Amino acid sequence: MKVGQFILCIFQIKVSCLPNFQFVLSPLTATCPLTIWFLDNSPFAQQKVNKIKNIDLNVSTLDVYTYICTMKIEEAIKQAQFKSEYQKVSINLMFTVSWLTSSIGQTLKPFGISNQQFNILRILRGSYPKTQSVKELTAKMLDRSSNASRLVDKLLDKKLVERSICPSDRRKVEILITDLGLKLTEEASHEIEKMTESIFSKISKNEAKELNRLLDSLRG
Repeated sequence: MKVGQFILCIFQIKVSCLPNFQFVLSPLTATCPLTIWFLDNSPFAQQKVNKIKNIDLNVSTLDVYTYICTMKIEEAIKQAQFKSEYQKVSINLMFTVSWLTSSIGQTLKPFGISNQQFNILRILRGSYPKTQSVKELTAKMLDRSSNASRLVDKLLDKKLVERSICPSDRRKVEILITDLGLKLTEEASHEIEKMTESIFSKISKNEAKELNRLLDSLRG
């Protein structure tokens, strides 16, 4: 394939795990094996899809996204009907959160940290150079069911945070992010921002604002 040679192609893949999955690929050629990069840890990830339109497609994952995907919740979970729109939006939200969480997890893998550990690091970066107690970290986490103490232990092993005893209250343990933790959090945040910008570019800023308003109202 020559540099700068771009051909836009549209394929329809039909497989048992995910029917009617449509995507647009670019750049492509009609004579070479193609690589498709998926945003999330989809059923297609790391699998071979052979001989579609007489072209070998190698399906993988990367943080560079070259496709536009449209998929309804009915197709994603193989459920044709819902009892109500309220049930549908509830299921859609849970599915979308799971998909987004998986996408973030895949992006964080090269950094050797989990979603919850990244959440802890971001909280500590936001308060730096002030320390945070485990109780304060728990109150600020997105997933408050997480075991913050255990997460901090793992970050200590990676030398991403430091732990000390509060001078004024020896029962209180204080956590501080290290220089290494700050550097890793900055690098990981940059990759997460690229990923989220790619995902949410499918909706306008006004739509994103309205979605935020609706979600805030839902939690009421």
